[in-house]
Amino acid sequence: MIKSKLAKKILAALTSLCLAATAAAPALMSVSAEEKAPVTPEAKLTLDADVGAAMPGDTITLTLKGESARELGGFQVTVSFDDSKVDYVGTSNAVNESGLMVSYTGQTGDKEVTDHVIILGNSNGSNLPALARDTDLAQITFRVKEGVTDGNLLFSLDGYASTFVNGIATRLDSTTFTQSASVAASADTSVAFTDVDPNGYYYQPMLYMRENGQMSGMNPTTFNPAGFLSRAQFVAIIYQMAGAPEVAYTPLFPDVPDGAWYTSQVIWGSQAEIPNSNGQTIIHGYDNGYFGPADNITREQLASLMYNYARYKGYDVSWSASLSAFPDGGTTSSWAQEGMSWAVAVGLFRGDDNGNLRPTDNASRADCAGIMWRFNNIFAEEIAGNVA
Repeated sequence: MIKSKLAKKILAALTSLCLAATAAAPALMSVSAEEKAPVTPEAKLTLDADVGAAMPGDTITLTLKGESARELGGFQVTVSFDDSKVDYVGTSNAVNESGLMVSYTGQTGDKEVTDHVIILGNSNGSNLPALARDTDLAQITFRVKEGVTDGNLLFSLDGYASTFVNGIATRLDSTTFTQSASVAASADTSVAFTDVDPNGYYYQPMLYMRENGQMSGMNPTTFNPAGFLSRAQFVAIIYQMAGAPEVAYTPLFPDVPDGAWYTSQVIWGSQAEIPNSNGQTIIHGYDNGYFGPADNITREQLASLMYNYARYKGYDVSWSASLSAFPDGGTTSSWAQEGMSWAVAVGLFRGDDNGNLRPTDNASRADCAGIMWRFNNIFAEEIAGNVA
């Protein structure tokens, strides 16, 4: 028997989706980079901040690009930023053939500015071939904090190149790099997502997810509603919903290395035990032991993850619905049927225009925004802590 209180909440959430008025867009920020000092042709390093504009809650990914006319051992780079305006998310190797590996010496700084020292180099004590022009070396990701609307956001780069001499890293004093990238506020909403339909079914959910920092665009002007979401990206959304708890690295999956942007999220989900479940956790890997962070998440995987997250949080999971109501409901994998049945019953999942559930199809970004929006509305009281 369906519980009347939760039924009213589901009905209210669905009604709200239909009637929600377009919220006023927060101020936007444009990002630009300006090189402050010339560099020698012997070696060059730049901080590419050509990311258009960013709203609070969006991620900004800066790319370190290098080139050199000679063999190098690597670069040492200090990237400084105002941590009252942005949160540091992570640094990773860009897709490149340079052979340079990324390592970190942590962060230092005062209350206003935090420094991240990034070392790109060859650990075996030998030099690497010269770098072609604008070789991508590493990517640094930040998230703009809520409420940031002024133009005082600043990223700065200081660094130098080094070479190995008899196996010893030696600084090249002729290669010193200084550069800054600034973020300016703007109330011009014309730089918002340019690929979304304001009349689309996903528009209000997308705004909600973006403004609450749970889902951002592919870049500040592109949401890509028809694009797919990776398993790591979806786990990151749940991780943010849970408050982004700190976790220590544990080698649980061969394809989840220490230091990747998704590492903490996956480790947390794999260790977050569901109460009264005999040690079950929110997320699982494949039977072969891998997690598949870059794999597209399917609709049935998404339903199972949301079901497990609801169980983890102690929300009402007593609901169930027959999947036979959908022409393709029987194609739901056996391991996903319980979670999908619950997700359909509470209104997270619906049939498409043809009445199909499409459980094994990849979940689109638009679908994910709608599902997560409905989840946040249906369980709003529980999320706010007003229900025991």
